[in-house]
Amino acid sequence: MEAQIYATFLDDISQGHLVSLKVEDKHLESAANLIRMLPEHALRTLDALHLAIAQHHGLERIATADALFSKAAVALGFSVDFFS
Repeated sequence: MEAQIYATFLDDISQGHLVSLKVEDKHLESAANLIRMLPEHALRTLDALHLAIAQHHGLERIATADALFSKAAVALGFSVDFFS
């Protein structure tokens, strides 16, 4: 099952449904700033990193099934596609 999920993930990237972006040092600092900036959202480290990278690349829309992440993304001005 794990191999099938990973293969589907790679296929989604190759078809352009998902984009893989590299983590850079500047993203780590930005993620720490987001955590400090949004204490009311209890932003987790990897969620903050995800949002920091999205901001640096000028993305406007994010999809998630995580309610906490969604609220933080909206607070930062992202449009959110929420799924469950």
